[in-house]
Amino acid sequence: QGTLARTTREISVDGTGELQYTLDGVSYTLPARTLDGQLLSSDVEVVLDRVEDGVAFVEPWARVEQRL
Repeated sequence: QGTLARTTREISVDGTGELQYTLDGVSYTLPARTLDGQLLSSDVEVVLDRVEDGVAFVEPWARVEQRL
């Protein structure tokens, strides 16, 4: 939770895309969905909220940053 990642494949509306992140020197690739079900382009920095059944739920970093 709270890990920064980058989308590697567009997340379609209410669909699944893909993201990649590195943690402790190991790279991971997971299917991804947005928290709000909205479209998200590839190559966007996101924050990992949670992983459920192998699918990452994310929010764009820019949106999270606005709340800080």
